Amino acid sequence: MKVCFLIPEYVTDYYGRSAFCLMHECSRFDSTINEFDASCDIVFSTCFLDSKMGRLYSKIKKSHPEKIFINYLWDLPFWRADPQREQKSLFSIRGLISTRPYPLLFKPWRDQYEYYIKSGDVLLCSSEHTRNEVKKFYGVDSEVLHLYFPSADIKQDGLASERGDQIVYVGRIEEYKRVDILIRAVAKLEMPPKLVIVGRGSKQEECERLARELNVTVEFKGHLERQEMQREVGRSKIFVSPSIMEGNPGWGPCEAVWGGTPAIMADIPETREFFADGAVYFRQDDPKSLAEKLALLLRDSALRGSVLRHSRENISFYSLENGIERLEDFCTRAMKLYSENVR
Repeated sequence: MKVCFLIPEYVTDYYGRSAFCLMHECSRFDSTINEFDASCDIVFSTCFLDSKMGRLYSKIKKSHPEKIFINYLWDLPFWRADPQREQKSLFSIRGLISTRPYPLLFKPWRDQYEYYIKSGDVLLCSSEHTRNEVKKFYGVDSEVLHLYFPSADIKQDGLASERGDQIVYVGRIEEYKRVDILIRAVAKLEMPPKLVIVGRGSKQEECERLARELNVTVEFKGHLERQEMQREVGRSKIFVSPSIMEGNPGWGPCEAVWGGTPAIMADIPETREFFADGAVYFRQDDPKSLAEKLALLLRDSALRGSVLRHSRENISFYSLENGIERLEDFCTRAMKLYSENVR
């Protein structure tokens, strides 16, 4: 069995390249990244909004329709992250170039998703919640493949020598991430610790202004290289994820927990699906609820340790090794199914 992975070149994460490259590097079957030849049995696509990958995907579909096409929906569907984009096309030059050879390009976002969702032989989703969303919006059935959080380089005791009196958030500063809720929650604490925010986004200026208005000490770090980001998380007593939507559990809480820092998360289906009862949740969009949970963990180090142990236990299945094994099993089953029923 040989698999061609189509991976967007613009996704680099904190790893210098897409963490999806680990599928190619760690799996036992033969595979390539963004290079297809006739010896490939499976085309495993992780994204379609990269124009180069869109062209390659369409070219392969046209020249080798007998191959097995597996489309993996890993990111946030547009209708959750930004409903205003529904009728916008990906490129403003839409219409200037013939789109006939490349049906993924120059279409409104909703049409792009629909093409991607319906064009493969198998549609995989990164979570049960995303699968339900796809069914609700498109009426399309799919399967769930929990891949992994790439935790191989994280030391479980963290990189910091000692913890400081601080709370940390790592991620984009966008509306759906609800960083403003975190700032409002810290403002409700008596003698609050410093809040450290790692990341950038369109809502940063608003959050900076809110912090000044509420007299909250916030250090906006911007983008940090991976090791320094891990150190910042390791210096913190608590990691907070106030996001109201994720395509999976959110890599921030996973990174924190594997690195030795307990996490508080908004109570949303995605985090419940992965962390189950092994985490501390607050009511989404509720600063008072978050402040209560922060106060509880800040004053009780034993409770922080207990929460950390339970969180690690509940997401142990989401490790790189387990995810690669699930990927290998799924591709093997797909090969067998299509060999028996299709070929």
